[in-house]
Amino acid sequence: MDGRDAALATTLLCDGRFPDNDVDLDRYLGDLGAPLAAHSDALARRGFPVAAQVQLGEAAAKFHVALAQRPENREALDAEVANRQAVLRKLRAQTRYMRTVGRAATKKTAARAEFDRPRPETAGARAQAAAN
Repeated sequence: MDGRDAALATTLLCDGRFPDNDVDLDRYLGDLGAPLAAHSDALARRGFPVAAQVQLGEAAAKFHVALAQRPENREALDAEVANRQAVLRKLRAQTRYMRTVGRAATKKTAARAEFDRPRPETAGARAQAAAN
């Protein structure tokens, strides 16, 4: 896995648009298990450790269960979705501002590429926080 591997990106479902609703995300996570297991060693060598892969699987299972337990009452479901969307809008606004500030601060420096590159330890911390 040196450089970009288009076939592997397709296999791991990384080459398209990330799901933007609960049903698509559940379908995406359900389809991800087998390819993730098949390429586990290669992903670990690229900075996605096996422990983080296991955490992703556990979080996906919890998400599937939580999605299946949605309330039958449509009003309660609409309120739950509205609350979740409000939180997501706030998070998007906050992270967009921080990314803009970070990019402006590193505009003409060598640190710009490093700023745009996600760090494995950050992704692991996010996955662990999401699992809790």
